[in-house]
Amino acid sequence: MGKVFKMAKKRGSKKSSTKNAGRKNAAQKVRVGQKAKNSERDITERKKTEDIVKKERVFTSSLINGLSDGLAVVDNEGKQIIVNDRLVEMTGFSRDELQNQKPPFKYWAEEGLEDINKAFEEALRDIEGEYELIFKKKSGERFLALVSPRTTKDSQGNQIFFGTIKDITEQKRAQESLKRSEKLHRITLSRISDTVVITNDNGAFTWICPNIDVIFGFNEQEVSEMGNVKKLLGKNVFEPKELKKTGEIQNIERDIVDKNGNKHSLLVNVKKVDIDGGNTLYTAHDVTERKIAEDDLKIAYGREQNISKILQKSLLPLHVPEVRGLDVKLVLKSATEEAEVGGDFYDIFPVPGNNFGIVMGDVSGKGVEVAAETAKVKYLILDRAYAGLSPSQVLGSVNNTLVKQETERFTALTYCVFDPDTGLLRFSNAGNPYPYELRNDRFIELTGVPISVKSGALYSIEEVKLEKDDLFVMFTDGLTEARYKGELFGEERARKYIKKNKGLTLNKLVKGLVKEATDFAHGKLPDDFLIIAMKRKELTVGGYCE
Repeated sequence: MGKVFKMAKKRGSKKSSTKNAGRKNAAQKVRVGQKAKNSERDITERKKTEDIVKKERVFTSSLINGLSDGLAVVDNEGKQIIVNDRLVEMTGFSRDELQNQKPPFKYWAEEGLEDINKAFEEALRDIEGEYELIFKKKSGERFLALVSPRTTKDSQGNQIFFGTIKDITEQKRAQESLKRSEKLHRITLSRISDTVVITNDNGAFTWICPNIDVIFGFNEQEVSEMGNVKKLLGKNVFEPKELKKTGEIQNIERDIVDKNGNKHSLLVNVKKVDIDGGNTLYTAHDVTERKIAEDDLKIAYGREQNISKILQKSLLPLHVPEVRGLDVKLVLKSATEEAEVGGDFYDIFPVPGNNFGIVMGDVSGKGVEVAAETAKVKYLILDRAYAGLSPSQVLGSVNNTLVKQETERFTALTYCVFDPDTGLLRFSNAGNPYPYELRNDRFIELTGVPISVKSGALYSIEEVKLEKDDLFVMFTDGLTEARYKGELFGEERARKYIKKNKGLTLNKLVKGLVKEATDFAHGKLPDDFLIIAMKRKELTVGGYCE
């Protein structure tokens, strides 16, 4: 690079000496003339000239630093005498680090020196051009710059270099990305199984993808001869007003017959575009095999649903057993048809001491497997209850047995023992919502981890003395978790309904609570739920009457 600037200096040397001699003679004449003039006038004129020069320098500096591109000026000695603010910002070097330095300049990348020398040599020969050169920042990071070097002469006739510098790194990346994208687009369109066609507003083809035969059996020429997309996909594929409003319509189901007479189920997407005279892009995806599989799955799913319902019903008592001294009403509300059969169950049976056991459970999951788990849990409870264990002991024993068996499902379980003679209701709870006692208007905050979650889990026991007409209500979480637009039905709505309608018969009260939750969820129940309501019967001589 030093060679370039030596050449520049040599070229300008002769002219400089000749001009200097001329200037010297002129200067002598000026000095002679000035002696003859008034000194005050000379001072005034000189001050005016200095002000003009100063203003011009300020203007020039502002103009240079206001450029959006970098600018560097190099004198004939190769010294970088001017750099603007943009070049400082672009490279990360300070002005002091760049000015009055000789090449190679700090922002020249070592690997790009050959190209940089070539650019300046051509500029020296008055060959104008733009060059993509590799520069570097102070951090060492490389960037691609578009440089336009030029030469001119200063007031002494010395040749100087100046060049504008534009960082085009992002621009080049975008160009390369676009090239890769276009190439990928062409490859993709030729290989994808989906079919793409573009039409004008009248449905006439403006572009047909090469793989049109994959779905339709017709080649590009045959489809082109059809003339209109209606002959390919049928009439009224979409509503033009809707497409104009939304810009895109997805997953339009269409059934077509291919060239060989085979039926296909398609999902068609339609989108507004502006591509070479076409403004409607159709993408057709063949879902024939998936549709067949879905239909088969629906049949299989329906069979499993029926089996699940049959199994669930077989695990429940045919009717609600009669409990001496206690009116018991319950409702098992199934989820909406789209949801699978859940694991809610109940049982009522006599236990030692002339007492009655009342069970409410909810096995996690859906389907046939849940029914099998329900049967296992139910018979484990019966076994422990017939042995005369307390509610807390029953839950603890059943839990440990299922944990040892490493069952994959957990069960929320409430087990109560009712003494008809005293009205005493003892119960333990493992994961079900808190039961509600009307007389004290409270949810009894008793619970524990669900069954089969934790080995050695301990469960507490609670006692409630039921007097005449006292009401005790239990339910699974399907009731409280009925929802609409993200809002849950919750315990408080259940409490409010029970208090407001406590005068109803027990049967109407339970059914009304079911309706309340179902209406709240606008008929969309994601899960089964079970409600068990108990009311103490009136005491008479010799026992409790109906």
